[in-house]
Amino acid sequence: MKGGAAGSTFYYDIVMGETLSEVMLPHLENRMREIASKDHPVKIHEMMPSNALEFFRHNRRYYPAHFVQQSQGPLVQVVQIDAFIDLVEGEFLEKTGELGPFKLIKIEERLPLRFRKQEKLVYRVIGQLEEGEKSPVDAIKLGEELGFFDVSISRGADFLEKNNLCWRKKGEALFFQLYEKWRNVHLKEGFELVFGGALSVGLSAEFFLTKDCHSDLVTTICLEKDLLRSLQKCMKIVEELSLIEGKWSGSGPEMFQETFRALGLEWKKGKEIRIERKGSFLTVRKNKGFYRIVHSVFPSMQQMVLHVLEDSEKDLSQKKELLSIVAVCDE
Repeated sequence: MKGGAAGSTFYYDIVMGETLSEVMLPHLENRMREIASKDHPVKIHEMMPSNALEFFRHNRRYYPAHFVQQSQGPLVQVVQIDAFIDLVEGEFLEKTGELGPFKLIKIEERLPLRFRKQEKLVYRVIGQLEEGEKSPVDAIKLGEELGFFDVSISRGADFLEKNNLCWRKKGEALFFQLYEKWRNVHLKEGFELVFGGALSVGLSAEFFLTKDCHSDLVTTICLEKDLLRSLQKCMKIVEELSLIEGKWSGSGPEMFQETFRALGLEWKKGKEIRIERKGSFLTVRKNKGFYRIVHSVFPSMQQMVLHVLEDSEKDLSQKKELLSIVAVCDE
């Protein structure tokens, strides 16, 4: 039906008319290795959604046909490996023979779905690249065990699963403390805290609170002569507040190559300056006589906390230390 990947792990959800047990794992893994060994070309076709819809229907791939109807973009990506086709996103190998070592870990039964008025069983086959690596961490399960949230899973009309998180005592306290730190850092750096929109001049910072997403949007208006210094300041703020370690990367117009070098970044061509660090971003646009820098430490505070929990490079004590801010939660 649909697959995905996170770090070194990957999965694919399969719709079945009967039970799929873990006894099948060795058979599925051997079949995958057999396909990889044939060194099939991995072809990526960019199509208009309407053309992709007809293509999937013609090949009786009804679930990708369903998903392509929800696409909002002008083009979608369709992968073709021998006779197999699917709706995908991202980058891919050129041939199946380039696939490195992997292993299938387990099969999970997921929530059933209703398709054409019939209830279908759904199973998730989970695998991991590079044998011998640390086992993946289930961030949702760990968050529940640590008392950050309760979780319920639902499947919508789009056929996709959704984790509904109710952030409890420790989780609510964590968000509050992260917001307080965010607020104090931006006030110290001269930003005016606003609600309802950015200021037309100067520095402004806004934090959005919704049921599903706590996020921020911080705006700096500066002259060209102050652009480099302002960028350095914004990047420093993100590094101070982010819970996730990572390197900056980005792209921009050719005229900003020197700026990228001054920031210690490799320049890549792009329509506008966009610099990213795992879980955070920064953009720059030129307006009449000035530059508008927008940075976001927390495009999703909830997602950033989950990134910390699922980090297989940190053990539990390191994660607790990183999130030790919850120690001040109300008792």
